[in-house]
Amino acid sequence: MNISTKRIHAFDFLRSFAALWGIPFHAAIAYITSDPAPWLILDPTQGAQILDLMIWFSHRLRMPLFFLMSGYFVCMVLDKKGIKYFVKARIKKVFIPLVISCLIILPIIVELFMKKLVSGNFYNGNIEMPYKAQNFQLAQLAHLWFLYYLFLFSILTIPLRKINFFTKIQTFILENKTFSRFLILLSLFLLHLSMDSVLKINATSTLTINPLAFVFYF
Repeated sequence: MNISTKRIHAFDFLRSFAALWGIPFHAAIAYITSDPAPWLILDPTQGAQILDLMIWFSHRLRMPLFFLMSGYFVCMVLDKKGIKYFVKARIKKVFIPLVISCLIILPIIVELFMKKLVSGNFYNGNIEMPYKAQNFQLAQLAHLWFLYYLFLFSILTIPLRKINFFTKIQTFILENKTFSRFLILLSLFLLHLSMDSVLKINATSTLTINPLAFVFYF
């Protein structure tokens, strides 16, 4: 699969739009009425079903959009730089930041978010030492799940490229456009029906891979 290496400025706009989209999405979670999430502030009595719909739509489009753009640039780097450069770049830009963030950021999230705020013990200004064994045991990936899945997708891409998997998929889609659209929509519909919640994609915040979420984002 050959991809043009010329810079496409529309991707810059799309990436910025998806990032800014996260602000109203996370703000609306506080007012979700159908399936309240563990959040800093929750007031479903002030919510509305239109917010539930917005969250549902956002959750199924925003993060897949990030993965879609990442996949495009992954193929671009592999075509232009080769596998060796790609692996080094992924380790440097994804894996190492993931490990460092897990060691530095996650214990703080546990201390401030999981143990004080979500449990109902609202923050009172006292911060205990976050870097202790208990917090590392309680720590999950939180928002770092994106880097974790992104790294796994990157590793999986290498053998799939070796067997020309993506080229075969592209050829099939181009030769069977109508059927391919139907098949993609049907697959996404069945994936959504299989999720644990109507409003959410299955949990991705632990090291244990959720197969449905993995397939959906990939």
